[in-house]
Amino acid sequence: MYRRQMQTFAYAMGLILIFLVSILTNAGGIGGGAILIPIYTFIFDFTIGASIPLSKATIFSGAVVNILLSFNNRVKNHPS
Repeated sequence: MYRRQMQTFAYAMGLILIFLVSILTNAGGIGGGAILIPIYTFIFDFTIGASIPLSKATIFSGAVVNILLSFNNRVKNHPS
């Protein structure tokens, strides 16, 4: 029972950590793969081969959201 609670806590902390890292790296304009891959590997027990595509998908998703938010700002401020 205790082991399962610790595993659930580690997963929750891992998700929060991935979310915060994604926010900071997208705001800074860097990818963050060097930070995301160890999180996926050590906290979520993925292999390196699975962690790399997951980090790329996370970075790509953050970039898409960033583009959508920037596009909305650009359209509002465009002089027509």
